[in-house]
Amino acid sequence: MKRLSNLAAFGFLLGMGACAANTTYDFGKPGKLMEEMIQQRIAQIPYQHKEELLNNLLWLARAGEQTIPDLQAGLSSEDPKVRSSCAWVLGQMGDKRVIPILQQHTSDQNQIVRLEVSRSLLTLGDYSQVPALIEGLDSEMQHVRFLCYDALNGATKKSFDYDHHASDSADRKVPIQKWQEWWAQQTKEQWFLDGQQPPGADGSHLAQPPAGPIQGK
Repeated sequence: MKRLSNLAAFGFLLGMGACAANTTYDFGKPGKLMEEMIQQRIAQIPYQHKEELLNNLLWLARAGEQTIPDLQAGLSSEDPKVRSSCAWVLGQMGDKRVIPILQQHTSDQNQIVRLEVSRSLLTLGDYSQVPALIEGLDSEMQHVRFLCYDALNGATKKSFDYDHHASDSADRKVPIQKWQEWWAQQTKEQWFLDGQQPPGADGSHLAQPPAGPIQGK
């Protein structure tokens, strides 16, 4: 399994992805002063770390749909830290209308950005990027392993005895194989074929406190 080499920070499924990607919405627009504040906060992301960054991103998430156009633009920033942070904010907003926006960035050239996009899609009810999160369970970075597991466990209520503290890849091998086998089985189940959420997925994970963006650590 290919590992994540560096650290930067589930409803519509695969069968609905192509249709959703062609959907556009008119999001609420901020006033001039608010727009300037939103853009300024996004511009500050490259220079912020840990609590300062987290508080800034939470402000953007709490500001609501008026931030979505600028966050969408941020997903195309040259700075991967901005891209991954904007992806995290969109996930935290809980607005499923942003799923098509995030789906357009699942192939970002930066692995950490792809992972943050995957986490946000799962948080919003889109399970299509579960394989990417399972891959993240074998990251060399403990924080990345924890956030991937946190997203998977929060949405599925499963653990397969995975321990993100295990620093040796050999100790993570069996639990990760169980996650892979579980997912391979899910893609054959009726809930997946019908484009529904899996049994037991009630969305309760959305009420949990945010674990923070990958780059916020």
